[in-house]
Amino acid sequence: MLDRGLTGVVVDSGGTSTRWGFLYSDGSTELLATRSYHPRNFDDEFFVESDRFLKAHLDRPVPIFFFGAGLGGGKGRDCLQEFLGEYFSTVMVESDIEGIAQSLRKRDGAVAIMGTGSVLVLVEDGAVSRMVGGLGPQRGDEGSAYFFGSMVLADFHDGKLSAEQAAMLARVMPGPVQSAPEDVAGLAADLDPILFEEFHVANIKEFFRVHVDEEMCGSEITFIGSYAYFQSREVRAVAEMHGLHVVEFIRDPIDHLCRHFGTCSGLDSA
Repeated sequence: MLDRGLTGVVVDSGGTSTRWGFLYSDGSTELLATRSYHPRNFDDEFFVESDRFLKAHLDRPVPIFFFGAGLGGGKGRDCLQEFLGEYFSTVMVESDIEGIAQSLRKRDGAVAIMGTGSVLVLVEDGAVSRMVGGLGPQRGDEGSAYFFGSMVLADFHDGKLSAEQAAMLARVMPGPVQSAPEDVAGLAADLDPILFEEFHVANIKEFFRVHVDEEMCGSEITFIGSYAYFQSREVRAVAEMHGLHVVEFIRDPIDHLCRHFGTCSGLDSA
């Protein structure tokens, strides 16, 4: 690793995990994953673990562009910025939606993240002008894999699943009564999309009900995240019902962020 010449680091942190892109002078990128850097996870043990991770992968201070859920402002952002300043030459910490909006180089339109803490923003003249959502999984996770899984489990507990649906749920999640959040979100990938189509449709419609209003009608929109990517047919259909014009679906934002911020001043010439 050390002889390739590290030039910078780009990070995308969601509500459940963090993707790190280590950029090298030969044009290569090394992608690594750690736990989420959402401020709710910050404690002494978390930063000890982060210290070990960074010391294992850095040979000198380089710029870092860090974008994450819950990092749009406040003490959490300030705390992380101060912590990262001990390891990097320059530090940018912004919200995940701000990072993807910048990387898309949008002048106008909308960007939606259908994931943990689902959020939709409007971009005007290249800057985020309005944000709807972003409240986290306990208060606003509509349109995410976690919300889908929660809907399925709610109907399971209420005895509303069909026999076929209940049998499949039992196969993929033997103990659905006490399920970790990542297991709940994993149901979106593990359950047959056709057998559970009604839940996907309801989940997607709920995202649009909560996040979209008449002011957004006619806007171009880009969707971020694997849930929207794999449910693109239904997402596109509902978007068009709301007068939105879908531009693209981006499954993994870290690739997009690395391409954009890897050419920023200080990285391409390092």
